[in-house]
Amino acid sequence: MNRIETIFDELAADGFQLVDVQRTTVPTTFKTKVLAAADKQIALLAQKTDAAQLNYASKGNSGKYWWGTKPVNNQRLVRVYVANRLLYQNMQAIRVPNTVDSVRHAILAIRAKAEARSEADWEAFAKRREQARNKAAAKK
Repeated sequence: MNRIETIFDELAADGFQLVDVQRTTVPTTFKTKVLAAADKQIALLAQKTDAAQLNYASKGNSGKYWWGTKPVNNQRLVRVYVANRLLYQNMQAIRVPNTVDSVRHAILAIRAKAEARSEADWEAFAKRREQARNKAAAKK
């Protein structure tokens, strides 16, 4: 039998000791994911000292940063990404002056608004988000 499910049985037969592993962490709530994503952006910004350091190549970085790849008219867009996806489709962005402090201020404001929402509100939103994603995928 060459089923994947038998790998650990085979390892036990080879003399390895098997142990049952219990989940040690509680599943992460969507609100926690949003706040953690904001915290990650704030930490990334702590490494930046001037606006030129905010620029990045878009290829391969989609969803990695909440701020736009480059300034337009000395302003930069800030969007919210969670798990490398926009928070929701057709989401609006915040336009801020092209400075590290302005981008940081916008992300801190987004984080504060997100934190003020209840867990129940975020979980309901996460369900709607997933339903919309599934619906869009079904159309393809």
